[in-house]
Amino acid sequence: MPMIRATARWAKVVGDPQLSYDKLSKEWTIDCELDDETVEKVLQDGCSPVYIKERDDGTKFIKFTRKEKTQAGEDAKPYRIVDDKGKPWDGKTLIGNGSILNIKYALNDVTMGKNKGAQKPSLMAIQVWKLESYGEDFPVNEDGEESWD
Repeated sequence: MPMIRATARWAKVVGDPQLSYDKLSKEWTIDCELDDETVEKVLQDGCSPVYIKERDDGTKFIKFTRKEKTQAGEDAKPYRIVDDKGKPWDGKTLIGNGSILNIKYALNDVTMGKNKGAQKPSLMAIQVWKLESYGEDFPVNEDGEESWD
């Protein structure tokens, strides 16, 4: 199974699935930003170029999505997530933008739609290699200083 290192953006992979962009279903999603070397590796692994997206600033990424329900209508399982020691994630700590992740993925044949015949990357597991906290905490005034920065 191929593995890459990527930077997390908009990780909605911990806890319950979130409402999808079209608001018609729930899903777990994560954007994984890739450097040029990793893009080449993913393409060499067999991923079809159509699944590597590019933002206006030139940043390349793959968006992984897992729907709440399978095609058979059964509950899907969330992604398997482990910490940097290989221990299961606590299920509560959110993954913030900029976290460094090791991503295991599989390539699946696309059998329908506009990308028929392509190889789509499907996320199998996440290892949080370096966690960046989700959100910013307020500063703490421990010594009565006037400055807050």
